[in-house]
Amino acid sequence: MLFNKKQIVKIDGMHCNHCASRVEKCISSIPEVKKVKVNLNKKEAQITADQNIDLELIKESLKETDFKVIE
Repeated sequence: MLFNKKQIVKIDGMHCNHCASRVEKCISSIPEVKKVKVNLNKKEAQITADQNIDLELIKESLKETDFKVIE
């Protein structure tokens, strides 16, 4: 049985709802990710997956954008 894991990642560079949607789309492209919910005010993404996602995979998914993961 797989359990959903939730991770919260801080994202820099988001300024509007379009930015938040773009971040959601990029992170959702990671195969293990089941759901992404971005909170623009907190500048963070809540990621739900079958397992913890390596931070490098998240960074890689955002590499073509102006958004950066804050560690």
